[in-house]
Amino acid sequence: MRRALADSKAAADAAKQSADAATTAAESAMATDRAWLILEKLEEPHLVPLPLAGTPPPPVQALHCYINFGKTPAFITAIQAQIIKLPRLADLPPEPNYNSVKAELNLPDVPIAAGTRTNPLWAILESKPLLSQQEIDEINQSAVFLYAFGYIRYRDVFRRAHETRWGCELIVPGGANMQYYWRMAGPHTYNNFD
Repeated sequence: MRRALADSKAAADAAKQSADAATTAAESAMATDRAWLILEKLEEPHLVPLPLAGTPPPPVQALHCYINFGKTPAFITAIQAQIIKLPRLADLPPEPNYNSVKAELNLPDVPIAAGTRTNPLWAILESKPLLSQQEIDEINQSAVFLYAFGYIRYRDVFRRAHETRWGCELIVPGGANMQYYWRMAGPHTYNNFD
């Protein structure tokens, strides 16, 4: 009887070990073959001052798009992006406030094939999208900073939910040919993916 119990326990242990190995292999395959959406491009904004009279300029905005670096399609469920003005980058809240602007696009599982890009989307300066010459001068003198941040939420072909968050500060180079560009910056809570 003891021998039969020992054999049964050994068989059960072997079956559990085999099931655990199969689960690990399946999870590894899903991680390897899943979709990975990341921010591919964030164009520099065009900072045009508000004229004293006449037609106002376009709002401060930046086009951005994502690319699927994974091996299988992604199905986008939501996208959000915005630009804020801060006295210092260190003044960013510890957690991103995505509720401060009503810019989330809820999407019905928009597919993005592996190796392809999303259509370009706008990130717009929140609260006051038009700037005076004085405000643009403050940005150019690094007295205030522009910070763009957002996320994309999607599902993979295995129906698992994922989110990619990103945050970038606008860099203002010196010199006669000032060409703005964005650089990834900010806490981990702004630049994160799963």
